[in-house]
Amino acid sequence: MPNPAVSIIVPVYNTKKEYLDKCIESLVNQTLQNIELIFVDDGSTDDTLDYLRAKEKMYPQMRVIAQGENRRQGGARNTGIRAARGEYIAFCDSDDFVDITMYEKLYKKIISRADYDAVRCFLKLYEGQRGYIDCQESYREEMQRLDGVVLTEADRFLVKGGSVCGALIKKKFFVENELWFPEHRQYEDNFTWQLFKLLMRKMGFVDEDLYFYRMNEGSTTHNPQALKDRIYLEDLKIKELKRRNLFENNYLYNEYQYFVLAYVNVILSMIDFKYTAQDVFRTYLTQKRKLKQLFPNYRQNKYIDELMNEDPARTKWYWMLDHAFPVYYTLKQILALRAKCRA
Repeated sequence: MPNPAVSIIVPVYNTKKEYLDKCIESLVNQTLQNIELIFVDDGSTDDTLDYLRAKEKMYPQMRVIAQGENRRQGGARNTGIRAARGEYIAFCDSDDFVDITMYEKLYKKIISRADYDAVRCFLKLYEGQRGYIDCQESYREEMQRLDGVVLTEADRFLVKGGSVCGALIKKKFFVENELWFPEHRQYEDNFTWQLFKLLMRKMGFVDEDLYFYRMNEGSTTHNPQALKDRIYLEDLKIKELKRRNLFENNYLYNEYQYFVLAYVNVILSMIDFKYTAQDVFRTYLTQKRKLKQLFPNYRQNKYIDELMNEDPARTKWYWMLDHAFPVYYTLKQILALRAKCRA
């Protein structure tokens, strides 16, 4: 039996059956026939594996791998990469779904030029009662202009998104660059996709919304415990960038990414998750110290400056984090003390 052209890897862990069914349905009905669907059960503790085995009997293009140990999404993806027989690989999360024409369109695009390392489409968010939400419209044209060009550091800022989902990638690109996902950690995409963006030379785009990302509060990244992994992986990524000689040559890009992912997003997420003011302030001090050690002149980064001023609603948050957070923390402590005294 000839090898498939495309291997689509789907990590699964205790996924809601209605979500998993929607995902499976969108994949088994792909208009691209020469594919394999690799579902990797990441040590589910419910009946997910039995459910997948039953589906496997129904669809010849579907393969189920029982990983046994829970190694999180990164570990399941690595298992899928090793098992993949296709020349090209793609990733889909088990609570997301895709247009049935997605992989045919991506495949036709990537084989149209031998020098593409990857191609990708655009995505929409899907959130229950709100339905579909455009999230990439503002930079669609900018990304399209990068189609087939040798990417510069400035270009890489325009390749938005932090996930491998929605892309079709040459498997040999992963193998030759020894590119894998961190295991036993959440936010593995932020690590691997950023490395991928710095390693690839040329990328193609299909100007359609074909991948649908479900906004799911039960998702593995929507919980407070994930923040520790995010901090750990951002620090690990800096070490990996230096090891691969990708740090200095992409300094502004790496400075921007660390500012956003390891500093701003961490602190704002802690506030959203209602951490104590003391925990937030302690993390703020640690992350800002690391930021200033790695990137002492980060405030002079023009891309950070543009980000901090592009949206008035966000500008106040960035300004508060970077200049007035100790004052904010002190006021919170005083108000909490006053409330306690009155009680």
